[in-house]
Amino acid sequence: MSARHAIIDDTEFWSRLEWAATEWLASSSDKRIRHFWIDGFIPESAKNTQRGADVKGIVWVGDGPRQQHDYRFIASVPQKLLHRRAHFVIDHIVIDETQKQFAISVSAASSPNQSLEPTAGRSDV
Repeated sequence: MSARHAIIDDTEFWSRLEWAATEWLASSSDKRIRHFWIDGFIPESAKNTQRGADVKGIVWVGDGPRQQHDYRFIASVPQKLLHRRAHFVIDHIVIDETQKQFAISVSAASSPNQSLEPTAGRSDV
């Protein structure tokens, strides 16, 4: 495995992403996705991209208070986060309930506090 793909084994990153994605969904302007929550990412593979890497695997998506479903996920992670686990912000999340697919894109935060602030102009699809 290349050093760029070491993120697959970075349990701290995936745990932080789980919490951040759950918070992002709960505060979404799209009422349809506010009831979703994340109960764990299981990364399986990574593919280099011009931006950084696309990591694929399984994510457990909660739907309401009691149901969970396994979805296939793809996480777009920029180069800056592959080698140095800096603070990040979620750019967008797309949930396809029919295909059971979950896509998430993150970017490096410009400051440690930015990851705690709501993302202005976020796109919820």
